[in-house]
Amino acid sequence: MFGVLLKKQIFEVFRSWFVNTKTNKARSSVSIVVTIVLFGVLMLGVIGGMFAFFAISICPAMISADVEWLYFDIFGLIALVLGLFGSVFNTFAGLYLAKDNDLLLSMPIPVPMIIASRILNVYLLGLMYSSIVFVPSVVVYQIVNGFDAAALIGGIIMTLEISLIVLVLSCILGWVVARISLKLKRRSYATVIAAIAFIGLYYFVYFKAQDMISDLVQNAAEYGEKIKGSAYFVYAWGKNATGKPAEIAVCLTICAVLAAITWIILSKSFIKIATATPNETHVAVSKSNQKVRCLSSSLLSKEFARFSSSANYMLNCGLGILFIPAAGVLLLLKGGYLIDALSSIGDLTAIVSVGVAFVACLLASMNDMAAPSVSLEGGSLWIIQSLPIDPWHVIRAKLLVQIILTAVPMAFLAVCAAIALSLSVAEIIAVVIFMAVVVALFSLFAMFIGLKMPNLHWTNEIVPIKQSGGVAIVMFGGWGYAVLVGGGYALMYILSVGISPVLYLICFSAVSAVASFVLYRWLKTKGADVLRHL
Repeated sequence: MFGVLLKKQIFEVFRSWFVNTKTNKARSSVSIVVTIVLFGVLMLGVIGGMFAFFAISICPAMISADVEWLYFDIFGLIALVLGLFGSVFNTFAGLYLAKDNDLLLSMPIPVPMIIASRILNVYLLGLMYSSIVFVPSVVVYQIVNGFDAAALIGGIIMTLEISLIVLVLSCILGWVVARISLKLKRRSYATVIAAIAFIGLYYFVYFKAQDMISDLVQNAAEYGEKIKGSAYFVYAWGKNATGKPAEIAVCLTICAVLAAITWIILSKSFIKIATATPNETHVAVSKSNQKVRCLSSSLLSKEFARFSSSANYMLNCGLGILFIPAAGVLLLLKGGYLIDALSSIGDLTAIVSVGVAFVACLLASMNDMAAPSVSLEGGSLWIIQSLPIDPWHVIRAKLLVQIILTAVPMAFLAVCAAIALSLSVAEIIAVVIFMAVVVALFSLFAMFIGLKMPNLHWTNEIVPIKQSGGVAIVMFGGWGYAVLVGGGYALMYILSVGISPVLYLICFSAVSAVASFVLYRWLKTKGADVLRHL
């Protein structure tokens, strides 16, 4: 029974390998083998190779400074972070708030067996992700320092210790996320905020890590002495990877005790969390709380509610809502440096307005809510088709969501660009007109593709949102348009073609406006007919 439960847990994690999420049918054996091979190449060849290269770059310096333990501490910390990231969300969804909790608990299966199968699944995921980081560091150490059986055994034991710590931290953080999730009324917003915070933290660490690692390698001996004197456990933890028996015994005992405590606490709290129900607000319907809206307002409100209710929808199709104003703030803070840099290179300040248009195109392409909006209706599309309303009103509501959520941040970006870059009145007008036309063009094009390439037969909403060919066409089409705008003017500037940025942007705006009108007419006539007969 335990093996069946464990197999079920692992299958849920890697379900997309074996089942086509679009058709909900089993994949062919060839497709499964190819997927597994590609995953292995990605994990071992790409990610593992990246950390192996990193280990090669710092291992000789660490050995020469006699701080091998600090070398293993660095990779141990990175392995902890990656392992935790790879398993914590599975802990939340697969251990505490799994969809089959009620079904399994109603069966004659011992609760400890259910807990054990799910904990082992979390452990194996954490072990897989953390090993991708730490195992290459052990291999590189053996190559650079020469084969050492004691150090090899110590490295294997530290790999297991890291996986146990990852398991403990995953269970703790998963429990916290589960408890918070049960209290929240709008979980989608919490998911989006957490994801954005992680993205921000990732890029902050990414840009700071190189300087930090370089400083650490150059002053390895000095930092090593400070850590050894003030944080002995950190020293001992890295030392046990070099094969020292005393440190191995201490660290292994601590990790085993932490894992045992986690098991005891989880055994006592699992039933309470697994059977808990999220907070729900029940509103009694009466004449006083009923609102009468016009047709357009009702449809638009429905589309906004659909967008805000899905974290996947917001994160994959609406990041421009945050990145566009963020670019505006960045211009206010660093605009002067940009002007100075362009002035030092040559007379390049004249192309600033085209550069703003180029960036606006790239950022606007990050919003593509209209592209999957029809597909997301799925099996409920018949409800819209059965209502006595013109399909164009439905299409217009879906369009307006993307237009509104892109135009408002874009207006802020235009104001910031005008202030930070000291644009002339003519340049400001040209940029604003261009931004407005681009927002309309991208929204109309996304709606056009959404109607031309609908996918109404999906089992997971991530399929039309992220794995749709239409969404990819819209996104890459926006990038291509941006390259055409920026690259076209750059080429003319290099060839000394005498055209001002203002005239260039006005010409592009005119062409884009014509294309927008053509798409608008198609959506209002043929597009409405397509939606009616889907």
